[in-house]
Amino acid sequence: MNKQIFGNLEHIFHKNSWRIATVFIVIAILGGLTFFIPRPAARTIQITGEGKSTVVPEKYTYSATIEVKKLTADDARTAVSAQVSQITKILSEKGISAENVKSETINVTPEYQSTVAGMKVSDYLGQESISISAADLAKLLEISSVLTGNDATNLVGPTPFFASEKVASARSDAEKKAMENAKTRAASLAHENGDKLAEVLQTSEANLAMPLPASAALSAGGQSVTPSPTALTENEVTAYITVTYAVK
Repeated sequence: MNKQIFGNLEHIFHKNSWRIATVFIVIAILGGLTFFIPRPAARTIQITGEGKSTVVPEKYTYSATIEVKKLTADDARTAVSAQVSQITKILSEKGISAENVKSETINVTPEYQSTVAGMKVSDYLGQESISISAADLAKLLEISSVLTGNDATNLVGPTPFFASEKVASARSDAEKKAMENAKTRAASLAHENGDKLAEVLQTSEANLAMPLPASAALSAGGQSVTPSPTALTENEVTAYITVTYAVK
């Protein structure tokens, strides 16, 4: 009985083997196609967020050149040094210590005039470049008259100085705020389209605006062009970060 049944099945499979093989081939092809059928691209939202953070200068600096003319080189050198000492003393009385008044360079150069006999030295110009620093901006702004009243020329400042660690901290804070801003804007846009934000796919820093030293120059005529204290103390680090989100 069993032999008859198995014999019949063998006969059926043998007789229809090409049909059965065809069915298996079709199934295999259809199964393989599932690996090659392109899936729809993931929907995304890309948006740029902006973040700002304030950084406070550690100190402010004036730079100036003290000039004195004398008939001899030695007299010019002595006179300009004495003038710087006088300025240092006056500034000390105004609350800026001598250690915050630094001499940068000293030069003595001859000046010439034309005569019948030819060019000859008329006098010597003594020049000493100094820098004056103070954490108190208001105090530093008060000393411009002291400098200009004591033979100072080429006055530049006040120029703010930013400590690197404070700039780095402000940058990190600005970037964090830029990410938060991007997320808020992206979530709002997704909501308008009936979607929800999913994971962050990519981030890139679009731009970073660092605080720039503000300065002012004093013209040869003694007219000071000084920026306002607000312009010098309100220094911002601005970050722009582009974020790509998946939406669902």
